[in-house]
Amino acid sequence: IIIVVVVASIVGFIVVVGLYLLIGFLVVVLNNMDDLFGIWQQLGGVRNETFQREYRCFSVMMLPGRSREDADKGGKIIMPPSALDQLTRLNISYPMLFQINNINSGRTTHCGVLEFIAEEGVIHMPNWMMRNLSLSEGENIRVTNCSLPVATFAKFQPQSVEFLDISNPKAVLENTLRSWACLTEGDMIAITYNGRIYEIVVLEVKPQHPSKGVSIVECDLELDFAPPVGYVDPAIKRQQEKKEQEKRATKVLEEEVKKVEEEEEAALQTAVFQAFSGQGNRLDGKGKSTELPVASGGVVDEKERKLAERRARAAAAEARFVRGKLSFTTNTAAAEQLKTESKKMDTDTDKDKETESKSTFQAFTGTGYSLK
Repeated sequence: IIIVVVVASIVGFIVVVGLYLLIGFLVVVLNNMDDLFGIWQQLGGVRNETFQREYRCFSVMMLPGRSREDADKGGKIIMPPSALDQLTRLNISYPMLFQINNINSGRTTHCGVLEFIAEEGVIHMPNWMMRNLSLSEGENIRVTNCSLPVATFAKFQPQSVEFLDISNPKAVLENTLRSWACLTEGDMIAITYNGRIYEIVVLEVKPQHPSKGVSIVECDLELDFAPPVGYVDPAIKRQQEKKEQEKRATKVLEEEVKKVEEEEEAALQTAVFQAFSGQGNRLDGKGKSTELPVASGGVVDEKERKLAERRARAAAAEARFVRGKLSFTTNTAAAEQLKTESKKMDTDTDKDKETESKSTFQAFTGTGYSLK
């Protein structure tokens, strides 16, 4: 009986100790799953070469510690140390490139990594990248490692004509792109030069890739520029300015012509109308000093009306003449001709009046008789 009790006690002790060790082993395994998975990969297990994590996104200005303005001028992000630990266990290609997706809007861009010093669960990126992705501080994004082809060509379009003030824009852009790891077609990047920020859109990259991204690390990149937004070719600009000047000159000329026509119309109305324009005779037989041949109803006849119109036009033309001023709205020669014709017509009219006065009416004419 004693032997049975001792054996049972020993067996029970062994079982309890075994269970305790098993529980402890499981706890250690669960706490170090990532490490064990990395060891398994190194020993030839199934390799998972994709790194994909979700992080909260903040600008580089929110990075704790001293200000990192240099990080805001490039195309790289700052990730937490755990990301580096996980990436080193994967069989990924170098340099490390990542595709960043806005989970809410679906917008995508590509970037490199600058440092691994961010807080856990957080990444920091430049402001221009946050604007491209339509991100606000603290929003969630998805970061996935990727492999991109090496760039051979890239075309950019400045968003302001002020970019042309840079004496050598290609050299400035080449120097700035040293802070970038990759480019994405359609992105609007920001470069800083002489204290000013210039925004530039990536119009085209080669070679083409489904993700529309290329790597620019250690590559021979050919750069090209499209005309800036709002830029007008000087020749076209001169033509436009000439057309505008012609339009303004035409408008001024039309206004002056209209004004002249109004003045002539007013002068014609004054000249054509003659008050008390009837026909009369003097009792002493002398001719009248002024006489207008009129038709019935006191209306000036057609000949006199045309003469009055010509006189009015000549007077208006002479009134508009200013010494030392060149005007294209008045024909001076025509005005002089009108004045000459008016004088000639006045002479002819006076002769007609004298002839008419002699032939039509003689005062106290007739036959007389004596009473004797």
